[in-house]
Amino acid sequence: MPEASLLETTAEVAISLAGFVGVLLVLARRDGTFSPADSFLIRVLVLCCVPPMFYAVLPLLLHGFGFTLPRVWTTSSVAAAIAIGAISVHVLMTQARLPKDGSQLLPIWQSLFSYGAVSAALIALVVNGAGWLGPASGALYAAGVWLILFVGGVTFTLLILRRVL
Repeated sequence: MPEASLLETTAEVAISLAGFVGVLLVLARRDGTFSPADSFLIRVLVLCCVPPMFYAVLPLLLHGFGFTLPRVWTTSSVAAAIAIGAISVHVLMTQARLPKDGSQLLPIWQSLFSYGAVSAALIALVVNGAGWLGPASGALYAAGVWLILFVGGVTFTLLILRRVL
């Protein structure tokens, strides 16, 4: 499988980001608790790094079970799109319940960026899974997964900035 090294790199980046989440949790606590906005961002960060670890390994497992490459990318894209869609609904519902006082609100640019990138990932995965651009490809699948990781990286940066500034 030509995309195996890209998928392995994806898993390594996701694992590294998850490790940084652990470090951040230990170092960033103030008074033993997190604000509701910070708790939400931590949840988003975990949801942006743990599922991509699975998404990076899924095609390798399917290929190992004898799936043909187009079937691997179709199945992986559909599974990732369904999971990302469900996670997105959960995140939207959680964000709607955040307190609305000024100190706890998330920057609007962060919400717009995150939902835009996740929407782009969903579109890439659905288009790939449906075969609208021809046979499903590993490149489009990887692009969708990397967009989710990118949202995690931006969220991680935002959490650090919220603690420093």
